[in-house]
Amino acid sequence: MEGAKYVLVTGSAGFTGHHLVQALQLLGHHVLGLDTINGYYDPELKYARLALQDFGRSSIGPHTLARGVHAPALSFNQLDSTDKASCYAT
Repeated sequence: MEGAKYVLVTGSAGFTGHHLVQALQLLGHHVLGLDTINGYYDPELKYARLALQDFGRSSIGPHTLARGVHAPALSFNQLDSTDKASCYAT
């Protein structure tokens, strides 16, 4: 798509982030979603939202860049917030 942008969405497995990712996909943008998927909110709910975003659960894990199964312009990375070194890696 002409004019497609590359967009980073933090909290992409949460309620607001999930809907933002879906809207950006419909507009044809390339989206990288980030989330910690911790126990603050129900992790099963977050995995269900990621499944709606085209990610198989087996492809999601810390330090793994997952690509959308049917949407190549969509990718997701689960951050490990306890590994501070990886959060600040360049």
